[in-house]
Amino acid sequence: DLNGGTIKDLAGNTLVNSLASPDLSGIKMDVSVPQIVSMAAAANTSYALGTTLSFAVTFSELVNVTGTPRLPLNIGGVTRYVSYTSGSGTHQLHFTYGVVAGDTDLDGPTFVANQIDLNGGTIKDLNQQVSLLTFSAPDLSGWKIDGLIGAIASVIPPNNATYKKNDSLEFKLNYNKNVMVVGVPYLDVKIGYDTVKFLYVGGST
Repeated sequence: DLNGGTIKDLAGNTLVNSLASPDLSGIKMDVSVPQIVSMAAAANTSYALGTTLSFAVTFSELVNVTGTPRLPLNIGGVTRYVSYTSGSGTHQLHFTYGVVAGDTDLDGPTFVANQIDLNGGTIKDLNQQVSLLTFSAPDLSGWKIDGLIGAIASVIPPNNATYKKNDSLEFKLNYNKNVMVVGVPYLDVKIGYDTVKFLYVGGST
């Protein structure tokens, strides 16, 4: 289509512009950029020390991953990184993080930025187009993360007094966090030449 123009030889002759169409079957066009369409996470879940947080990020097309991209997550005011673990070559990438000692967030962690941190890696489609990395973060407000190691913070002994036969003596153990008791633990206390067992009677949450 000359589109209003001309194509002539140097003598001014109009050229025949019909042509045999070449085989274009091997040419493929890919103008779509991969992007994140959803992120899945368990709802209203409690995580203790050593348990794993898991996220599944779904893309609009197949993507390949190099390196270890990650999701920056604020846990109790500290940035932790949820690292890519699997899924290259598929629509869905998986990211995990293991709760370590000191991780505590009882009203739910939040993403530092709603965007994957490539951390020196790449996420591209099969035609090497770089993926968009922003996502809509799931609601994690129901999560409770407790990586605090329970320990006895203080011991309150019986009051100073003279105790007679059948009098009760009570020791109180204060922990640094709420605890649940199963069974009947006891406390060995040396009284004179004897070791006396003080049985648990209450206080479990």
